[in-house]
Amino acid sequence: MKIEAAKKQLEIGRKTINEVMYNVGYADVQAFREVFKRITGMTPFDYKNKYKG
Repeated sequence: MKIEAAKKQLEIGRKTINEVMYNVGYADVQAFREVFKRITGMTPFDYKNKYKG
């Protein structure tokens, strides 16, 4: 659920990855990055660059 919310925020593209991470409830950058990559197959940075509108 948190990663789906993060994906939507990254697609909008107005917030930094750190802002998105905190907005969805993560405080640990490494944990967020690992979970995001496990679920999406991409890092948050790569996802944002590929899908931002």
